[in-house]
Amino acid sequence: MASLAEYEYSPDSNAQYGASWRQIYVDGESIDLLTTNDFPSDDPWSVDFREAVAALWRQTHFSDQSVWEFGVGDGRNLIVARGIRGVPLRKVHGIDIDDWRLDLAAGNLERTGISGETPVSLFHMHALDYLRALKDSYGNNSLKGVVLMCLPQSPEGGNSADTYDQSGLGRYRLWDIFGLSLNAAVLDNLQPVAHRETIALVMLSGRVPEEIRLDMLHTTGWSVEQEFGSLPVQQDPDTGIRYVEGYATEGVFWEVDEYRNYQPISTAEAIRRWEQCRAYGGGRDTLNVFHTVHEYLISPRKGLFG
Repeated sequence: MASLAEYEYSPDSNAQYGASWRQIYVDGESIDLLTTNDFPSDDPWSVDFREAVAALWRQTHFSDQSVWEFGVGDGRNLIVARGIRGVPLRKVHGIDIDDWRLDLAAGNLERTGISGETPVSLFHMHALDYLRALKDSYGNNSLKGVVLMCLPQSPEGGNSADTYDQSGLGRYRLWDIFGLSLNAAVLDNLQPVAHRETIALVMLSGRVPEEIRLDMLHTTGWSVEQEFGSLPVQQDPDTGIRYVEGYATEGVFWEVDEYRNYQPISTAEAIRRWEQCRAYGGGRDTLNVFHTVHEYLISPRKGLFG
């Protein structure tokens, strides 16, 4: 049985993990933080998710609330949730499977003053293990606050920020065809421990058709309260997309034409470009493939677990 032992983090530095200083903007002000090349601050997914977190901040959803983030990374989203001049958070819980990411998060939260005013608990464990341990220790309805989730959504990829480990997901593997197994497993296990007033912000890829995204949320016990849409974002070269061919031949990928307009391309063409980019070690500037991303503000469906 997993325990809720907090991670004892180490101070970070420029030399550790190949980290370097980058900037994000919070309330229009520039903030320096340490991050790594595998998940830079200007990553399109990251930028779009931070904008959704900022929208929740403007709606005061974080005011005097406890916040959990599954896949906390370098802590950038928690910094946005706090804001520059916002009401202090009640408590921060960061969960990640990579200990070095927790080290980066701890340092960034300390430098931005969050950990000086708000209790911070970091956990080096899988989100599923955390939720199961939370239920064993405190029972149902014990998690009250705001949850942030931007988890990997591909069964193939370059690192833990881009792909998920399929082992241990059991019956949730039926969602593998859509790259949603990890999200389905975490949401299904979060539902019973979530207090009825808990809300979660979940990011899902538009590589999956809308009806499938909504079905996964409904099946795992959640209601959509608000949706944040976006223009297409660029496909990450490190994230595999071959699995998409199993359910969608068209309608989920775009290219940017010479006039900077988005034009649809087939899934086969998107995969061909992605494979070519990977084969020649190209970066984003060589991959003209785009897809949408969608953030959903969700709440537990009433009556499922009392």
